[in-house]
Amino acid sequence: MYTLRTINESLPIKLSEEDVESMPELANLLLALSKKITPNGNSIKLQESIEEAEDILTKEKNEWLQHKILLAAAKQVLVEYEMKAIDEELSEPDKEFCQALNECLAFAEMIPHLHPSGDSDVSVLGLTAEHLKKQRKRHEPILNRIRSEVEELMKQKCINIAQFYLPGGKTNNADLNLAKACQLPALVEAQVSELEAEQQQLEALKNEKMLLQEERYKIFKDSLLELQNICNKKLQLQKDLKSTTSKYLLSYSKTLHSKLALCNTEIIYETYKEDTVLALKKIKEHIDKELKKAKEQNRQANEAVSEYEKLGPEYTTKVEQYRKLEQEIESIKWSLDRLKNSS
Repeated sequence: MYTLRTINESLPIKLSEEDVESMPELANLLLALSKKITPNGNSIKLQESIEEAEDILTKEKNEWLQHKILLAAAKQVLVEYEMKAIDEELSEPDKEFCQALNECLAFAEMIPHLHPSGDSDVSVLGLTAEHLKKQRKRHEPILNRIRSEVEELMKQKCINIAQFYLPGGKTNNADLNLAKACQLPALVEAQVSELEAEQQQLEALKNEKMLLQEERYKIFKDSLLELQNICNKKLQLQKDLKSTTSKYLLSYSKTLHSKLALCNTEIIYETYKEDTVLALKKIKEHIDKELKKAKEQNRQANEAVSEYEKLGPEYTTKVEQYRKLEQEIESIKWSLDRLKNSS
């Protein structure tokens, strides 16, 4: 379990306990790699270089942001004086201050665009940073005022941000408000660190829940397979039982059929003794002879009738003979029917 957790936390992969058990050599290899590779897949040296480059980039971004913030503050100071000039006439020192501040802002915005690539000596319209710095020297007498004006504005902004972030902390003491504003970055950094720690804890808890879910899924899957095997075995047993029952019933029915045949044979044997069979045979022979004789007489009578029909009704004697023959035929038929019924 420790090996599995270490691998999943140190490397950008997700193994299961079954993988570790089935491939122990791979688990040992990944455990060894986890000491040389960061969780995002980079080597330790490469990660150090990346972090160093990120620190340098962060520093450059902070300097650029500070420069932009100062320029924005200076522009706001200039805008406030311009708004003030709309309502009332500015004094000569204020006019000189506004003009100098406007030129300083222009110089400050131009300097970053003189050499955009940072490695070229080509200047824009013949201007260089040294030329602009020389032009800015003539405004040195009022630079202190510019700094104080911008600093005062930035202090007020910091105090406003602190009061917005920490409502209810406003006091009448400006120094105390400024001190609270100066403590705000440390407070924010502490809260950010706390949030990052909580995020890491939540991530670790999420990983543990995922592992637990995978284990539960594995147990659930194994349980389903076991249940399926039990059901298959039960169905097979029921099938075998039904097959055995059907075979038993088939054998039982055959046995009953044999018993019935035996009983029938016994009944026939008990009913028809040897002397009875001989008597029945004699009776049958007598009936067959009489039946044969009657059939012959019937044939002869039919032939006589046919001959009579050929002669026609002119001969009365033949008619009478025909009637007698018909009566005899009817008698013979009746005798034959009686013989058939008696046999």
